[in-house]
Amino acid sequence: MKKTERFFPKWISGCVFYVSVIAVLLSAVACRKQAGVESSKKVAAAPPVEAKGPIISMMMASSIDAKGRAVNPRFNFPQKEPQITAIVRVGKIAGSPLNVAWYKTSDDSDEKLFEHQIQVKSNDRAFSVGKNPGKALAAGTYKVVATLEGQTQEMNWDVTPQKPVASNDRASSSGETPDQTRVPGPYQMIALIDSAQTSPNPTATPAGVSTADGQPPVAGSSGTLPPIGTASDICIGGGDDDMCGPEILDSTAPFVDLYVHNGSDQVVNARGALTQGSAVAEDQLSPVGTIAPAHSQEFLYDPCYYFPSSDLPGAKFRFFVSTTSTVVTLGNDTSDPTVKVISTPARGTKVRAGDKINLKVTANEQRSGGSWQTGVKVIQITAEPGGLVKDPWVNPSNLPKACDDKTWEQKDEATYTVPKNPPLIIKICVIAEDYAGNQGVKCGEFPTGDVWKGTMHTEAQASFDPGRANAYSCSSAFDATLRLVIARGEISGEGRAVYASSTCNFAAVPRCDSILFKLQGRAFSDRLEIHFVFTELVPPKCVNMGFASAYFMGQAVTIPITAPGVAEGQITSSDNPDAVSHYNTTDTIHLKCETCATQ
Repeated sequence: MKKTERFFPKWISGCVFYVSVIAVLLSAVACRKQAGVESSKKVAAAPPVEAKGPIISMMMASSIDAKGRAVNPRFNFPQKEPQITAIVRVGKIAGSPLNVAWYKTSDDSDEKLFEHQIQVKSNDRAFSVGKNPGKALAAGTYKVVATLEGQTQEMNWDVTPQKPVASNDRASSSGETPDQTRVPGPYQMIALIDSAQTSPNPTATPAGVSTADGQPPVAGSSGTLPPIGTASDICIGGGDDDMCGPEILDSTAPFVDLYVHNGSDQVVNARGALTQGSAVAEDQLSPVGTIAPAHSQEFLYDPCYYFPSSDLPGAKFRFFVSTTSTVVTLGNDTSDPTVKVISTPARGTKVRAGDKINLKVTANEQRSGGSWQTGVKVIQITAEPGGLVKDPWVNPSNLPKACDDKTWEQKDEATYTVPKNPPLIIKICVIAEDYAGNQGVKCGEFPTGDVWKGTMHTEAQASFDPGRANAYSCSSAFDATLRLVIARGEISGEGRAVYASSTCNFAAVPRCDSILFKLQGRAFSDRLEIHFVFTELVPPKCVNMGFASAYFMGQAVTIPITAPGVAEGQITSSDNPDAVSHYNTTDTIHLKCETCATQ
């Protein structure tokens, strides 16, 4: 019987819990903005409310500058980003420490990476930094969870390699490239394929892109930011930096964070209106809140409550308190759509020519815990081999819609038929793209042969300049994971090795974080003959100190089949890559067939 499996992760947005009556209302608003809500379902906007904490807001950015301002606020980071910074704004608290935990999400669970405990006081802004430990961050979806005095809030964000090409050469009318900052205006259909051109292959690795999985962030610095100076009169601020000023950027949905300081001896009222650079008439202003004399308050303002077409990136709002005003601009859409796929049969299931793979796709835009959204515009399902499985779903609206009219969720479905003489692996990818060009990509593989998985442990002895005064020797141990597919006697697979230990000196050259390789060969009734094909060192130009050195130079590895579905053995090798270097290795390999019993 075929089984059905959810083989892409489910996003779970965090909800904020408050202890006061007003804040409970706010919590209800935050909870109803979870990802996964049907696009047709109407969600009532909420009136402005005072934000009392303990956590007022969170945001993600590349870093912070010397004045405590967010640098490059966003929710999508390249693999080469040196660091990623979470910023948490604290309201009124009793004095408990703030806990900030970082996670990498996966299909089945969340992997905790590290956490910071930060001593904070009322109205502080705290920061927590995740550092890039090598040359590349591991691509994928992450989240940062902040907990303070019983309240939890989280931000979801992505580390994304160069996007698969899912477009023709038509640029946007503003002439921007996908890596440039996008602003609302003439939105381009980046993922729509021109039938007159060759269909792209999003299952392939884009040219110039590392195939390495990289490493997740590691703990960096943490602490609190310098306090914001309090004006003697009235000032309006908030947004990303919580600073007063005539213009403010707010990058985090679903609320505009508005800060008002009333230094006068009079009660004042905050009011606001949607404006796109034009003057605002008195009758256009809507109430936000009341601020007592010599007092500061924070408000959470839902753009959709008063203006049902106003929550698109680039929308501008002017807020007034007495004669003081500021313009708040909603930040860019920098969040990738999330993609969930239910496949029948499940990912990893062995398939044969003529079998059908049914794919049910759901693409979502995050309602909270991310950037301001433009909506799902294109869904594309592609297979290797075969290219497009069906015509892409394309949103009938050329321009993004706002608030509840936005395409928050879109479903699609396709059936792929395994062709005659299929390759060892069928790879199917789904790309969901929004109006800003952000792409969520999920792929699943279906073997057409038997899947073998296992490990290889390597003990390597290295010697340099033997017989000379500066002779040097050391030893290293490596652990590798192997995955093979065997069909019709042909072997294809891949492996990844990491250092387990080493006595070698890495002062002059970096030690490898990962050693990536492909596996090819032939399967016989009594043995597997495998050739290692070097793929990549991470970071580049690191030293592998003899791991698979002889195999990468062409020596085949023969592994005896010791029982049905089991291959294991110990292999020794020797290699002299140059006149002064010598490596001796002993490799212990264990492989087990995971699908042989299903034949």
